Parts: sequence; C-alpha cells; structure tokens
Amino acid sequence: MRFWLIDVEKDHHDVSLLARVLGVSRQGYYAWAARQGRGPSARGRRDAELTEQIRRHHQASDEIYGSPRIHGRTARAGWGPGGPQASGPADARRRAGRSEPAQGLRTTVADPCAAAASDLVRRRFCADEPNRIWTADITYVPTWQDFVYLAVVLDVFSRRIVGWAMVEHMRTELVTDALRWRSTSAARTPE
Repeated sequence: MRFWLIDVEKDHHDVSLLARVLGVSRQGYYAWAARQGRGPSARGRRDAELTEQIRRHHQASDEIYGSPRIHGRTARAGWGPGGPQASGPADARRRAGRSEPAQGLRTTVADPCAAAASDLVRRRFCADEPNRIWTADITYVPTWQDFVYLAVVLDVFSRRIVGWAMVEHMRTELVTDALRWRSTSAARTPE
C-alpha cells in the first residue's frame, strides 16, 4: 500500500521524500516497481495454485475436512512432504473443518412443573471417607447401529465407579439398575 502511494505521488513529489515520510526505503520502492511489470513470482504462482488445490479439496469434502486432512491430500498430490509452505498460503491454512451436527439426543428433559431436587450435599462434592457421597450421570454412547444410554454411579471419595448400567432406553430402570449394581468394595449405601 505504501509503495502504491509512492507510485501514485512520484510525479508530484520526490521519491526519497515520500519513502522517508512513509517509512520505507527508496530501494524497496524501486524493487517493488520492477516486480509490477513481471507479474507474480514463482513462489506467488505456486501459492496461488496451492490455494486453489486447498479450496477444491475443502469444497469436495463438503467443507468438513480441516487443514490436517487437506494437508495430507495435498502432500499425496505431490506438493511436498512438509515445511512452512506445505499447508499452503496463510489464508488457505485457516480453513477449518465443520463438525457434523448433533443427532438431537438429549439426556436431560426438564419438566417445568416439577420441583427441583433437594441439595443433600450442599454443593460440596468431596468426602472424608468412602461410600459417604455418590454422584451419578447419564450419557449416551453411539454404536454402529444406534446408541445406548449409560448411567454411572461414582464414589466421590475414591473416584471409583460403584455402579453402572447400559440400555437402549432412558427410563427409571436405567438409574435403579446402576444403583443396584455393586462392586464388592462398595458394600454399603451412602446415607
């Protein structure tokens, strides 16, 4: 931009004065001016071609592939094994992959009419001895065919799993089965 401004104003002002005011060297301006008639350099042409390759790979993957996969594809296509230019020019390197949208599964369905559960541990999730406080959580695990729900009961003191259950539904039995399942070390129920 500075060199362009010098180029525009050189007929009205001295190039040395313009270069000094704009904080660039006079030799830098003349080198820039010499390059203007030649077109892009070999590196510039290579970067433009690589940027186009990256754009094509990104679009061919429905914009899901990010820079690691695109880098692998361009490297296999003969763009070199590595180095600073291997991922492409700076604007192309910023391509990010798109995550697939969630399937819409929810493990918590709040009932607006239900009363909130009482906080028996008063938000203090640490214990001085085993089997005093247990916490639990439900999540889903994707499988090849569908998904299953997993309920886990954890002893807060030892961080050990004291019970778990996995089924295809999220009914009350999931939680009660996880509470019934005991390892031999968790013999008593917290109060």
